[in-house]
Amino acid sequence: MGVSNVANAAAISPISYDMLNRNGQAIGGSFNYWDKNYTGSGNTTQHNAPLSGGLGDLTDGVIATDNWLNVENVAGEGPYVGWLSLDPTITFNFANIVNIDSVTIYVDDYNGVGAGNVRVPHSVNLSMGGASFSSGTLVDPPSSAPTSLLFIFIKIKPS
Repeated sequence: MGVSNVANAAAISPISYDMLNRNGQAIGGSFNYWDKNYTGSGNTTQHNAPLSGGLGDLTDGVIATDNWLNVENVAGEGPYVGWLSLDPTITFNFANIVNIDSVTIYVDDYNGVGAGNVRVPHSVNLSMGGASFSSGTLVDPPSSAPTSLLFIFIKIKPS
């Protein structure tokens, strides 16, 4: 029986991502869940405005440790970027070809409490390099604290 050491790879940071800015009060939300710190082109204070060529809240390294109700605000300056009536498509752009072994997504999970009805997404679909992955239905953990979803991609080498 042998023991192998697997080196931990460093996080790979995108050079930009593209998506529709998010919404909030315009569709009945308590606050605005915009990507207000986005550095690319697009209106960061307009609901559903196309954002492209920049970085922002999704990649800033800030992981919320409290629920949206306690950290968001009307000005849209909180750590969450939120979607209510749209399944988001987010395209992450990298400087070079990258090898991604896992993706971690941090989400709020207020278990539907309050007007926000915030919960873990029903499912996550990822496409990379022509390959697609679907999580299937995700299980909502019993806690109402923010949580992370880790997706590990196992590569099978032909023998």
